[in-house]
Amino acid sequence: MRRIILAIIISLGLMSVRMATAQDTPREAIKTISNYIVYYGHGRADELAKFDLAIVQPETLTTDELAELHEQGTLVIAYLSIGEAEPYRAWFSDGRMEKAWLLGKNEDWDSYYVDTRQQGWQDLMVTLMGEYLEKGFDGVFLDTVDTVDLFPETETDMIALIKGLRKAYPDALLVQNRGFTVAEQTADAIDALMFEDLVTGYDFDTQTYTRINDTETARQMADFSQRTGVVILALDYAAPDDRTTAAEAVEAAREYGFIPAVSVIALDDIPDYGLDLAAPESTAEATPSS
Repeated sequence: MRRIILAIIISLGLMSVRMATAQDTPREAIKTISNYIVYYGHGRADELAKFDLAIVQPETLTTDELAELHEQGTLVIAYLSIGEAEPYRAWFSDGRMEKAWLLGKNEDWDSYYVDTRQQGWQDLMVTLMGEYLEKGFDGVFLDTVDTVDLFPETETDMIALIKGLRKAYPDALLVQNRGFTVAEQTADAIDALMFEDLVTGYDFDTQTYTRINDTETARQMADFSQRTGVVILALDYAAPDDRTTAAEAVEAAREYGFIPAVSVIALDDIPDYGLDLAAPESTAEATPSS
């Protein structure tokens, strides 16, 4: 009987948290999330609804599915690559994209690095974000910000682009992926920063999952989060049957106070690693000292 009562209390507590989150603005709500998912496949809204935040491709959810997720209290943001152009996007070949803006090819993903100094590219990103918000998304996930590491001459304009998106859409969520070298300059414009490849990664040459040891950057980002209030999302990769690595990745993220997520490299599945992604109360205060 005690277990039943405890389960009911926990369920009611979780329900009240989700209800409170649903009443907050997205920018307020993201500060209280305890889990999230990145899924670039189609549909599966019922599974996405189990998370506080879902990062998806803009064309993978129907209007009804998006509304359903919002009713369940899930924040939903759309993918937007602002440092690379993907040739399969409609805007790549419909006249809105100029090939002169391209700086080279990313062979790993079959995409192209973009010169963010081009005003046309910046205008296109503002337009696309507006289209996604009109569809009902709560904001956008800014991928490929770290293009500035390969092309330092674009750094100033990458920062300006992110700040421009914030100015254009002051109430929308902005989640930046990596781009650690510009994080201090974009901190006042973004709501969260994703630490992709915190302890695991993927070798495209050998097509194998790998381990990473970048504790110095992790500590810097933990400090960054505490100073700025920017939420840190950790995303690691593991084979769908590798529960051990997935569990280690989640534990490592929590040690730094980050919100963990683990998936396969293509992000086209929702693998069941048998993880408990409900954050312990002490997570937000934990920062390794050694």
